[in-house]
Amino acid sequence: KAGVDRSKVKSGYIDDATIEKIRAFYEKRNYDNRKVLLLGSGGSGKTLMLQHLLLESIDRFNETGILPVFLELRYYVQSDSIEGFITKTLNRGGGSFEEKDVIELLKDARLHILFDGLDEIDPSDIGDFHRKMDGFASQYSKVMLIVASRDGAARLGLSGFRLMYVWPFDNNQ
Repeated sequence: KAGVDRSKVKSGYIDDATIEKIRAFYEKRNYDNRKVLLLGSGGSGKTLMLQHLLLESIDRFNETGILPVFLELRYYVQSDSIEGFITKTLNRGGGSFEEKDVIELLKDARLHILFDGLDEIDPSDIGDFHRKMDGFASQYSKVMLIVASRDGAARLGLSGFRLMYVWPFDNNQ
């Protein structure tokens, strides 16, 4: 399968993506964006991209002091606050975070939040998530938020997110 002809891409693209490069992509347009909606078709590599961003950011933790958090939205339920959902995720592997710790890290912009699978939230919970995300993104406006989803109705309730697209890998990749 042939790759995408990048010479025909008008908006630009990022090679060797990092969270910082994603943010800088919009800074060049005089827009300091910390909210990105990463779109792609099924199997295009959205989750793999988020995992890459997670690992790259972990490697640079000693330099940046910013902890990346990978959240699988298929586990989100209406009873969760986003801060509580982050706390539960951090504690899955035996962590001892309390929600107040997470809130402090968010206030200090010491977290990058990577949300995977917006389109996988139960349809009965999606409206609640959109409302909570609007408040969360406003309250913690200095935190980098990247949400991955298939393009479709699930993304329509998110406001202020810049769209970026994941292209499927070619054979060389």
